[in-house]
Parts: sequence; C-alpha cells; structure tokens
Amino acid sequence: MNICPPSKVTCQFKVDDVVLIHDDRFPRNLWSMGKIIETYTGRD
Repeated sequence: MNICPPSKVTCQFKVDDVVLIHDDRFPRNLWSMGKIIETYTGRD
C-alpha cells in the first residue's frame, strides 16, 4: 500500500494499489474506493 503525502503533487501508482476517488459532492468519508488494474506510462 502506497501512501502519498499531501505535500507531493504526484504519486507513482502501481497495479493492485487501492485508491480513493475524489468527489467534491461528498465528504471524504463517503468517497468511493478503487483498485488500480492497469497503468499506462506517459511522458509526464
């Protein structure tokens, strides 16, 4: 499990990481959870 500190702008996600899906309509405790199943390498 990777935990990205708030001070970092980006994190390196990998397959099988569990993530929170940010949604401005709800408080943080109601955000959906997701699982990374595939990543795509980009220039940035």
